[in-house]
This record gives sequence, C-alpha cells and structure tokens, in this order.
Amino acid sequence: MIEQIDQIVRMIAVGAGLMLVAQLAAGAIRAPLRMTAGATAITLIAQMIAAPSPAAPSDAVPALASLAALAAPLALWLLAQQLLGRTASRRITLVLGAALVVAWAADSFIPATGRTGFFIGNLIALGLVADIVRITMPDMARDGANRAVALWLPGLALVQSGISATAEIATFPFRIPPTLELLCSTATLALIVFIGLALFRPASQWEEAEDRDTQE
Repeated sequence: MIEQIDQIVRMIAVGAGLMLVAQLAAGAIRAPLRMTAGATAITLIAQMIAAPSPAAPSDAVPALASLAALAAPLALWLLAQQLLGRTASRRITLVLGAALVVAWAADSFIPATGRTGFFIGNLIALGLVADIVRITMPDMARDGANRAVALWLPGLALVQSGISATAEIATFPFRIPPTLELLCSTATLALIVFIGLALFRPASQWEEAEDRDTQE
C-alpha cells in the first residue's frame, strides 16, 4: 500500500516539476536564477524517476538520469544561495561538481571501485544539506523577505536529501524502508512547490534581498 502511494506521489512530483520548468521558461526571472532553479527542478524530477535504492539494478535507469539525480543536492545548495541573494564560490562549485561526476562514473562504469562512488555521493549530499542549514540560519531571526526561505528550505532539504542519504548509507545494500521512501518523495513534492512560491515573489523583495547582501 505504501509503495503504491509513493508511486502516486512521485508521479505528482514529476508533473509539478515539469510545470515549474515550463513556468521558468515563460517567467520574467533573472537568467542566472532561472537556470539554477530549472536545473534544480530537473534534478529533482530525475530523483523521482531514478531507482529509490542502491540495490536496484544499475541498468534500470539511464546513466544521465542517475547523474542528474546525484546532482540534486548541489543544485539545491546553489539555489538556496541565490534565493537568499548570495553568490556561491565558483571554485567550490566546480570541485563539488567534479567530485559528483567522478563518484557517478566510478559507481556506474568501474566495478572495481565497488560502491565507493555511492558513498561519496551521499556524503557530499549530507555536507551540502548541512551547509544549507548554515547559510540560512542568519535569516531565520530576521523579518525581511528571506525569512520564509530561511525557515522552510533547510527543513525540506534535511528531509528530502539529508534523511534520504543517511538512510541509504545506513541500510546499504538493501532498500530503505518504504515509509522513508514515501517521506522523501513527499518532501520532494513539497520542495518543488516551495521553490515555485519562492521564485514568483514581487520584484521589490528580490531587490531587498540583494541590497541587504551587498551591505553585509
């Protein structure tokens, strides 16, 4: 029963993600933010399509889809910084991106590495979620336009990526419990909806966030 509900939630999340991508393509949003938000939506869609556990056959999901799913925490980390009016370090972004590609390649194409790539990818995800919590903490106590983002985004990221990565490591090589799969799928759907709400806010609120970040 839980598995069937999980599949329904996943399909709804995929549909919501596609709608978000379409809205981003037609919306008047700054190009860098539009690209990052679009990439985040695509990676979240890929997570809903990809196999829910490391025990699933590797050929069940196209290689590029599994790479996109692995990159979801990185895309979410970049989006969190842009939503708060910050700029992520290009060097750190490139290093993390390269590490994820290496982890994906090792896990998908180099059997001799075992599941080293799987563990590296999940550890990177945990680190990125922890940093999302860190960068949003200063805005939690403020009354500015970013307060809602700072209050909601860390919790959703913790459930969507943090719990998922922790559970996959803890239960390896078995599937994570269906209840946790459903929880993570529901968090993904909520995250997609939240991203849409956070993006399509008045331009004055974006200017307020940018001005505050410049002053800091």
